[in-house]
Amino acid sequence: MIWFWLACNVAFTAGGCYIGFKQKKLEVSIKPTRLARKVKKDFTCLLNPVFCFLFCGVVPFIAVCAQFYYVFTSVSGGQNITILYWSLYISMIASAIMIAEVNIIRNYISLCYGEHRWWWNAFAYGSSLGLCVFAMTTYHLTEIKVFHIHTLAMYTLMQFVLAVSIGLASGALSVVAAFMFNQAIFQKTRQD
Repeated sequence: MIWFWLACNVAFTAGGCYIGFKQKKLEVSIKPTRLARKVKKDFTCLLNPVFCFLFCGVVPFIAVCAQFYYVFTSVSGGQNITILYWSLYISMIASAIMIAEVNIIRNYISLCYGEHRWWWNAFAYGSSLGLCVFAMTTYHLTEIKVFHIHTLAMYTLMQFVLAVSIGLASGALSVVAAFMFNQAIFQKTRQD
């Protein structure tokens, strides 16, 4: 089994490196200056970090909350597994679209107020979906019956890994969406 995993891992790594090095280099459309601009201090509530963290995590979560509930009830109830995979696939696509849209809106608002440090903000606000998933799976823990402490520990560890994975993926997706949006905006502006 280890040799099979190693063969697949080496093959996909080498193939990914080959394809990555053959791609054309990503170029930024404008040249930034070395001096940072001062950011206005009169932020609205739309740029409040707590509001952005909650907004960027809760809105995509609400869009796919019904699918998450269906997944958890069908896994514990032993229903049709084929429908489960289609539901997961559809909820993943809907979640990716919502993450990108919400983060592009938040990025546009922050750029309108002169906030030029958007990289880590986009990642942090996009990855807040993982926190919402962790809260939902913790709530689901109250609905199931756990008889042993090792079952509780295993469930908690699995939900933590799931939440971190979703947080990292949604954070990366939001950074890519914000970067593509910024590229599209700054290609259309005139440089002085």
